This record gives sequence, C-alpha cells and structure tokens, in this order.
Amino acid sequence: MREVPQPPGGPRTVGLGRRVIGGLMSSLAQNAVARVLSLLNQLLLVLFLKPADFGLVGLTYSITAVATAAVNIGLDDVILQRRHALQLWAGSLFWISLALSTGAAIIVAAVSPIFAHIYDAPNIVGLTCLIAIQMPIGALSTVPATILRAQLRFSLLALYTGIELAAQVLMTVGLAWAGCGAWSLVIPLPVLVTVRAVIYWIIIGSIPLKPRVKRWRFLFRNASSSSVTRMLIALIAQGGYLILGLIADKSVVGIYYFAFRLSAQPLWVLAGNFANVLFPVFTRMNKDLDRQRSATLRAATNLSFLVMPLAFLQSAVAPSVMTLFFSQEWAPSIPIVQILSVGLAFDALSWIAETLLRSRGEFRRIMHYTLIQTPVFFLLITPGAWLGGATGTAVAVGAFYLITQPIFVCVTLRRLNLAPRDIIPLYVLPTLLSGIAFGLGYVASLPFSAPIAAAAVCTSVGCSLYAMLVAVFAPAAWSELRNVLAMISRLRS
Repeated sequence: MREVPQPPGGPRTVGLGRRVIGGLMSSLAQNAVARVLSLLNQLLLVLFLKPADFGLVGLTYSITAVATAAVNIGLDDVILQRRHALQLWAGSLFWISLALSTGAAIIVAAVSPIFAHIYDAPNIVGLTCLIAIQMPIGALSTVPATILRAQLRFSLLALYTGIELAAQVLMTVGLAWAGCGAWSLVIPLPVLVTVRAVIYWIIIGSIPLKPRVKRWRFLFRNASSSSVTRMLIALIAQGGYLILGLIADKSVVGIYYFAFRLSAQPLWVLAGNFANVLFPVFTRMNKDLDRQRSATLRAATNLSFLVMPLAFLQSAVAPSVMTLFFSQEWAPSIPIVQILSVGLAFDALSWIAETLLRSRGEFRRIMHYTLIQTPVFFLLITPGAWLGGATGTAVAVGAFYLITQPIFVCVTLRRLNLAPRDIIPLYVLPTLLSGIAFGLGYVASLPFSAPIAAAAVCTSVGCSLYAMLVAVFAPAAWSELRNVLAMISRLRS
C-alpha cells in the first residue's frame, strides 16, 4: 500500500492500512475496557444515587451541551485539512478555542438560574457553573489532541482515554459513596480536563502559539457551518431530556438518562472510533476518489455488521442483566434500553457519511442535512414524550434514526458513486441476521430462570448463529471481517 508523508514531528511513516487498522483496534480495545468500566460505574452508582439524581444531571447537560457544541465548532477538523502546515495554524486554533470556551462558560453560568427556575431544580445553578469551569480548561488540550490525530497516534490517544475513564469511575463512585449525590457526576470533570491538558502538552512538546489574528477569518469561514451543525446535533442529543424535563418529573428524566447511556454504548464504542480513525485517513484520499470510495464502503460494511449484532444482543439480554444487577426501582428502564439499543444502531453509518463530508470540507452540506433533521426529531419526540413518557421518548428516538439516517447516508454516498442498492443492504441484511440470531438466542434462554444463565445462553447461541448466518448469507461481509482479522494478525507478528 502506498505510503503517505507525516506532518512535522510525526512518527515514522508506515503503511496507511496498517496504521488505520492498528489505530482502530487500539481504539476498540480501549473502548471494550471503557464499556466494562462504564457498566461497572453504572452498577456502583445505582447503589448510592436515585433516579432523580440522574435526572438532575441529565437536565444540567441538556443546558450545557449546546454551549459546548458552540465552542467545539470543528476548527480541529478544519486544521486537519491543513495537516502539512499544522503548526503554522496551531496558534490560531489555540487562542480561538480558548476565547470561545471562556465566552461560552460565562454565558452558561449567566443563564443557569433561568433554567433552574423552568425545571424547578435550584441545584442546576451550581452543577452548571461547575461544568462551565471546565470548558476553558478543556480548550487547552485542543491543539495537542489535534496534532496527535494528524500524526495518526490513535493508540496513544486510546490508551490515555482508557486511563482517564478509569480515573473518572473511581472519582465518581467515591464521591457518590461519600453522599455527594448528583454532584459526584460533575465534580471530577475540571480535574480530569486539567490533567489531560498537562499530559498532552508534555507529549507533543513546545510549539509556537502566536495568535495570527489575520488568519482567524479563514478558519471561521470554514467552521461557521460546522458550528451550526454541532449545536443542532447537540439539540437532538439532548432533546429527550429537554422535552421530558418540561413534561415529567426528574425521576422519569433520570430513568431515561440512565437507559440512554447504557443503550448507546455499542454506537459510541464502534461508530465513534471508526469516525475518529477515518477522518484523517479520508483527508489523505481526497484526490483519489476510487480509493476513498473503496475505503468508505469497506468501513461501512464492517461497522454495520459489527454494531447491529451488538445492539440486538444488548436488547435481548437487557431483562436478564438488569434484573441481576439493578434494583427494582430501575426496572422501568429495561424496555427503554431494549428500544434504544436497536434504534440507535441505525445511526452508525451516518457517522461514516458525516466523516466523509467533513474530510472533504463540505461542512455546509452537513449543516443543510441537519437543519432538515432537527425539526423532524422534535416533531417525533414531543408527542412521544407527551403520550408515553420515557418509553414514548425512546420509541420516537428509535423511529427518528430508523427513518432519517439511511436517507442521509444514501444521499451522501452518492457523491462517491455509491447507489442506494449498495447501501440499503448494509442496513437490511445485518438487521435481519441479527434479529434472527439473537431472537432465537432469547428464545433458547427462556427455560433458564437464573438471570446469569439466561444471559449466557442468549449470548452464546446468538453469537454462534450470527457468525454462521453472516458466513452463509453475507459472504462478502464475512470476507471483509476476515481480512480485518488477518491484518490484525500481521500487525501482531
């Protein structure tokens, strides 16, 4: 495979495919650990926190998420497109990020009393201000993180993320045990972002950080569309909490918040890492559309045939696992986890499609798609929450991703001459095979009354059947997965 040059200060160049697979596997390994840690964190937190505590945190994040999105306007992606001159733009990125995050922190702190009154939750003021404090501190790590991404040092980023998550779990659970309630989920944030900034700067060393104010307008011109897009995506991500907070009490919001975080794990683990690894790779292929098309289709195939079975497995074992580990007060979250696990899986391929557009600098096109999707989301979520509470919200969210995201992916990938007939099977076939395999696995687990035995039977039967079904009915996808495994084997040798 043709080798590509590295930015100044980067590690020794190796084959792009090997670097991508190595980085992806490191990220996935880190996130496998992250998933275990996240589950452990949830198991321990429910021993000390109530649904109302989770609801209070969910409402707080619904306020701060939009401001955070306004700060993270995609300047790092714009800079990555100039990777050969990255250090020349680093100063502008640093000072813009710091200025925006400081302004957002001030605005968030100022409006927090208004939302505290709307939601009748006085503690929102303190929680919101604490999250605001970490915004400008977090901006300090933007430049070094961007440089590490440009150098394709995904293994290093994955390792640090895993360590940081472990520290967050220890701090959060310790504070919850000490009786800090909802505060235990927020207090660790300023500490962790401070440590991250220090360590990242130590890793990359000293670089010039001249403001170069004259260049700011070029960055803002490219990032303005990205800013709008990220704020709209934040509205969609937090929409369930925003609407539920107006209709239901904090306990209902807490049930939904808890269930959403559990059910979204397969999507965050797989799609998030595919997107992070593929963006700098796609930027290197912008002048080679055939290669970019092949890489996109292969990534979409692998992601779809990985995320769908995980989503169906999670939905199938949710009753057993949650009955085993969680108390009865969390039982209402079981159907929500089942619905969201499958519904959110239909969002996976849109991460790749959006990453492709970002790598090509088509931020305005992403904004246009998001402007269409946002009102559709709220038209679905509002009656869902009003009529069905947390469960109705979950149904509406699942319907939104099922309806809108395949359309977005098909429209986007047409730019690479990939027709709907190339994309639709990546939704239909994994869904059918996963549904059959884990549906039968669930049926096989019914005679077992012990939750742990039922979960084990469902997992083993479902995974075995899924592997056989993919090998028989989707040989091309099976071959792609085998190629990835073969490349991993060569990386180890």
